[in-house]
Amino acid sequence: MPLLEAAYINHNGKRLDFGKGDGLFLNEHDLLNFNWNVQTRGNRIIGVNRKGVREHTLPLVIAARTEAQAFKLANDLFSICEADLTENQKGRLVVNGYNLKCFIRGQDYSEWSESRKCLNISAKVIRDSIWYKTLEPITFNADGLPQIEIIEEGDLNGASPAGGAASESWTSGEKGYFHGYPYDYPSTLEEYVFNNDTGVPLSWKAIIYGAASSITFDIGDHTYEVPNVTLQDGERLEITAKEALDEKTVYKISASGARTNCFANRSTTSYLFEPIPTGKMLIRSANNLIWRLIPIVERSTPEWL
Repeated sequence: MPLLEAAYINHNGKRLDFGKGDGLFLNEHDLLNFNWNVQTRGNRIIGVNRKGVREHTLPLVIAARTEAQAFKLANDLFSICEADLTENQKGRLVVNGYNLKCFIRGQDYSEWSESRKCLNISAKVIRDSIWYKTLEPITFNADGLPQIEIIEEGDLNGASPAGGAASESWTSGEKGYFHGYPYDYPSTLEEYVFNNDTGVPLSWKAIIYGAASSITFDIGDHTYEVPNVTLQDGERLEITAKEALDEKTVYKISASGARTNCFANRSTTSYLFEPIPTGKMLIRSANNLIWRLIPIVERSTPEWL
């Protein structure tokens, strides 16, 4: 399956682009192929799932203008991937706005060409998750947002369509979302009609800013509650509900960046990590809650663009 443009970004934000004229290219590969696991009993299918570790091969080609450029690309490819492995932190492949958390755990090399400008590399990708991308965030009561720095990963703290790393500021009182989407969210938004037209339930992340207590919000007919957490000014609560990736977390983050696991503080009467259903629904909160909802699409393979 040919793919001319893609990228790999390691956990430190170092990026390698494939097919953008810099001399590193991606040949035909199986990265976008998918297969669900099938569970059987008594010659009958009883379930399907996408869990498990999977491996892929990325056939890469260095075709540089100079020997120096070729050697730099080879060295960068090694060091960027090696950093993830030595620190046991996954990087991510980015294709058509979708991210795949993974390791590039090995590289097999051909001989250099006679000009020492070309090299074939077989990169070994291993992953235990699926593709995902963030949709446009919805911000509620933005007039109350403190001036904060948003560091985008192309993953959960932002929604960069290309998955690139960027740094943006939100200034209290500004209208419109910090990344400049073609939407102008009212700065006092307390409820919002959301249309999930993807055809599948969505995972999500919520970021609630202090000061706040008895945290409650509704998405459609479902109530989400973390009643036993109090946030002071400068603190925030981050709830991650990535269903297909089986990532369900609740963290309180202090003004200094210290993280406290608040998973046990969630409500026991209403499931906190309920996916966002399909169709149109009202999203609302009370008590002037200052918060941001980030819907997340999870797919077995990226959309074709």
